[in-house]
Amino acid sequence: AGPQSSYAAAGMACGLTGDLIMAELIPLPQHVIAGMLAFGSGHGLYLRACEQLGRLSPGLKRAGLGMGWLVALIGWWTLARNPKQPLVLNIAALGYALLLGSMAGKAGALALSDRRHLPLAVGGSLFLGSDLVLAGELFRELDFPGIGDVIWLSYISGQALIVDGLGNEVR
Repeated sequence: AGPQSSYAAAGMACGLTGDLIMAELIPLPQHVIAGMLAFGSGHGLYLRACEQLGRLSPGLKRAGLGMGWLVALIGWWTLARNPKQPLVLNIAALGYALLLGSMAGKAGALALSDRRHLPLAVGGSLFLGSDLVLAGELFRELDFPGIGDVIWLSYISGQALIVDGLGNEVR
């Protein structure tokens, strides 16, 4: 395994910490913000791991980042943003969505340059989608039958695909 494996493992540890915070097993006064910080740290590490997987042309890098940000911004606007919530929470949710969009966009650009990275890109997209639906549930009272199942299945699948895609050398 390459150096990206260490970043993937550390990112996964941040994800576990985020899960424990969000489940309030690690009691913190602002558990949603703290959970976002833990997950965000993990995605920063996943981004660093992506850098180890290959160099992208500047155009492809910008396109991937732009697409990831566009999806994150639209998702934040439609699912997470809530003017009735404190401004700091809306800004934090936007920053978090853009970070997840950065990771998904970078993974997508890697997949466009080498299709062997497709599982990584799918994982980043699933994680982003999962957290946008979760944000809708937390901040805008989004509800539909099976919402918890949708969140957990897309989150677990996304996390698994990210970690597997980063933890294995592309052959």
